[in-house]
Amino acid sequence: MEFKWYTYEDEGLKDGFEIRRMVFCDEVGFSEEFEFDDGDKISLHLVCYDGGVPVCNARIFPEGDGVWHFGRLRAPRIYRGKGYGKATVQQAIEKCRELKAAKITLGAKYDKVGFYRSLGFETYGEIFEEEGIPHINMKMELLQEVEMDRNLFDIPHHANLFALIYKAAVDMYGEKGALAADEGTKLYGQQRGSRMAQRAAKDGAPLTMESYLLYGEWVDKNGRSQNRVAALEPVYCTEGVVCGWCEAWKEAGLLEYGKNYCTYVDKNLVKGFNPELVLDINSVLSQGGDVCSFHWNGFAMTDPQGYNAKKAALGDRTIKDFLYHTGHLLSAMTQAIAKELGADAAAEISKKAMADYAEMYGAGMAQAVLAESLQDFTVVEY
Repeated sequence: MEFKWYTYEDEGLKDGFEIRRMVFCDEVGFSEEFEFDDGDKISLHLVCYDGGVPVCNARIFPEGDGVWHFGRLRAPRIYRGKGYGKATVQQAIEKCRELKAAKITLGAKYDKVGFYRSLGFETYGEIFEEEGIPHINMKMELLQEVEMDRNLFDIPHHANLFALIYKAAVDMYGEKGALAADEGTKLYGQQRGSRMAQRAAKDGAPLTMESYLLYGEWVDKNGRSQNRVAALEPVYCTEGVVCGWCEAWKEAGLLEYGKNYCTYVDKNLVKGFNPELVLDINSVLSQGGDVCSFHWNGFAMTDPQGYNAKKAALGDRTIKDFLYHTGHLLSAMTQAIAKELGADAAAEISKKAMADYAEMYGAGMAQAVLAESLQDFTVVEY
């Protein structure tokens, strides 16, 4: 996808106007006088392209006092359901941040409230009609930038956010909440694995178990976990004797809620990297095991020196810090819970979990995670 911003005078704006004419004039039946108004003249117009083809359009314009209005999100029928609308809204949000907006408003068709809620908007006011279609106003209060040292985030910040989301889901929705949180864990793992695969593919590396181990995205910078090699061959096996996540949950009194992370995350990381690979996990510390036992099927560590040289050559190009991973965790869990329980339930669970997180780590860290969570975690720049 490629995004381009246009002003009213720019020739390229015709691409966005053609989308709007096709969708709301030809398809929905709005008059051109309603669809194209004076707001166009003061707006910044956003067009999403895929392979050079315009596939989605939106606009933003200032309302005063730091408020920007988002609207005219349009995508032709053949391009719906492909993620273009979501990506376009996210681009518009980021543009508003660049413009130092304090708030974004929009008028949503009532049947699209869930879509906008999943992106961080909330409703206000009463339902109203436009051209005979029920709408409701929505808003997003943009977080003020927080001066936060990213290096302050570590394994416990990531571990305990997971446990707090899981706890909120269970407290509010019982077994259904637990199952929805499990789906969030799976989605998070698969998205991480997919990013690793994309980087490996860009380097021309095969999607083998060795590459999976080489292209990991995090490092234990403070030595919170301890691992040992159980076997080099015929199958490479490792054992975790101390787990930073497990220790964080124990210290916070959240082990009961955190332990399901270990049930799903690693196997789904491997699945996201290459569905044909198989990881066997014979025991985990968080669920009463003596060690976390991993059998990396399909890989024998016959040349440790060569493996270490490959790892050294990658350096830190594959590594993402724990603020990134914590923001991704919030994003993926919220997406999956919304799919299972609905956008309202997901928003309620996330709000409770982040309030508890702020109490645990402070409002600054909570705001930093919320801001980090708004990006697209399926996109890989490297």
